Amino acid sequence: MPTIQLENITKIFNRGQENEVTAIALDSLTIRDGEFISVMGSSGAGKSTLMHILGCLDSPTAGRYLLNGRQIKFSNGRLVASLRNRLFGFIFQEYGLITQQTVLENVEIPLLFSKSTFKYRKRRCMDVLDALSIGEQAKKKCSQLSGGQKQRVAIARALVNNPELLLADEPTGALDSATARDILEVFRELNAQGKTVIIVTHDPTVAEICTRHITISDGVITEDS
Repeated sequence: MPTIQLENITKIFNRGQENEVTAIALDSLTIRDGEFISVMGSSGAGKSTLMHILGCLDSPTAGRYLLNGRQIKFSNGRLVASLRNRLFGFIFQEYGLITQQTVLENVEIPLLFSKSTFKYRKRRCMDVLDALSIGEQAKKKCSQLSGGQKQRVAIARALVNNPELLLADEPTGALDSATARDILEVFRELNAQGKTVIIVTHDPTVAEICTRHITISDGVITEDS
């Protein structure tokens, strides 16, 4: 499983322009195997930018990203895309599902970039959906699902490639409190199984389930406990 180290990482938007913004400015940050981490901060603090960099969805303006001690070269787009697909799973507040496709078709998407057979893809998708207690919805279109069901589908899609690190950006923000508790319990169980889980949230009740708490303000980590 990967250990991630960020060293002197900055992310600057609109560089050289009047509206230049430094979204992230970190001296160092280490994410270790099996951690269960919350990243908190107000809107615009840099939480999502940090998540995008950790998950190789975006490249830093400067600094070093080390994965198991080896520096990642973001200029090598093919390598970064391969790492992203193999090692990371992403879950977003608004689910990110293709609503007119079925649950099974949505969960299958990450596997389409592999050389696996259709038979394997279907079996793997159903295994993950069943583990999340939503296998009976496999043939339904996502537009027919409740918010909690949609988030379980999004989690299944994030898990189908068996990633080693899950990154969830406000995963309960669109859910009622009871459904949110159910989804958080899913994350707790996944961490207990050995997955590294990072939850970006502004909600202290969500952060409470995690065992490490990072607070970010104006792109700088102000607390790490």
